[in-house]
Amino acid sequence: MQLYQIRYFLAVSETLNFTRAAELCNVSQPALTKAIQRLEEEMGAELIRREGRRSHLTTAGKLLRHELIKVETGLSDAVNTVKRSLSLQSTNLNVAIMCSIGPHKYAELFKKFKELQPGIKLVLTDVTQMALSDSLLEGRVDCAIYAGEAPIDHERLDAVTLHEERMVVAFQPGHAFSQLAAVPMADAARQPYIDRLHCEFRPRIIQFIQENKIDFQAAYCSEREDWIQAMIASGNGVCILPEFILNRTDIEYRPVSEPIQNRVVQLVYVRGRDIMPAQREFQDFVIRNRPAV
Repeated sequence: MQLYQIRYFLAVSETLNFTRAAELCNVSQPALTKAIQRLEEEMGAELIRREGRRSHLTTAGKLLRHELIKVETGLSDAVNTVKRSLSLQSTNLNVAIMCSIGPHKYAELFKKFKELQPGIKLVLTDVTQMALSDSLLEGRVDCAIYAGEAPIDHERLDAVTLHEERMVVAFQPGHAFSQLAAVPMADAARQPYIDRLHCEFRPRIIQFIQENKIDFQAAYCSEREDWIQAMIASGNGVCILPEFILNRTDIEYRPVSEPIQNRVVQLVYVRGRDIMPAQREFQDFVIRNRPAV
């Protein structure tokens, strides 16, 4: 079944008049009649019964009209969705954010973007460092906010640095570390420790512990940042984590020293991929208004 046959059949089924239908479709009546006859041959059933100057739909014709109207509506909706997306109206933008990135640096930024582009809905997806590249390359997300101890290095991805972020030692108020300006990593590792399983610095911390033969005690471990912070606040241990992920007032922290640890936060997207206007607007906005440290 061809698109022109659908159009011709719907015109005839609406007008029940071949002459009028041909005028609506801007074709000759013989051409329209021939197209309907070919459609009936393909369907193996009479669709329109002609009785003199009058015509009416057969049972098969009524069923086909009902189904084609649904198809036509779906096609129209699809076209309108694409048009809205191209005009930045009512379109979704899928943004992956690494699970170790705190929201308060970006919530205000996203609010300002929404004020400028009210038709774009940001769909924020949690992603781990390991899964980020595949999520981008497979098209599950449009762009991503990445964090790591070094800039991302992938032959198919481009990135723009947004800011750097200190790694800090977090602890319960009143802890001895509150008297220090910075906490050596060795001192933090000798405390009862809350192990962040999604921490991008975790391999380096473990290597440091092994090289320095530190008697390490992992008091608690979790992939959940909210649980980790709750356990720190409750005095279950200390933890090395990114400064801007902290969202509780009942936690104190100091920068990590000996060695100093920092990470870089970047906006990442697929190199050379043709992108929709919504993604272009978002990326340009974030780059222009990158969060202050």
